[in-house]
Amino acid sequence: MTKPKKSVAVNETCIGCQLCVSMCPRVFEMNGSKSVIKKDAPMDDDMIDDAIESCPVYAISAEELDDDASAEEDSDDYQMAA
Repeated sequence: MTKPKKSVAVNETCIGCQLCVSMCPRVFEMNGSKSVIKKDAPMDDDMIDDAIESCPVYAISAEELDDDASAEEDSDDYQMAA
């Protein structure tokens, strides 16, 4: 059984501690002093939830997507991927 796809976002409260990047390098990368979601990142990565829970400023959020749902970008988010 495949894991559900997620829409993951890093918001403006990111302090650039790089914890998410070290925990889940297939999904997160640094863009200057902030973490962003890599283009074409695997949104079923098992470590995404761990990175979200470990963020010291709660800057990462995720939402499971339905098969027919599409992610909408939020102007406060650095990057969102589906």
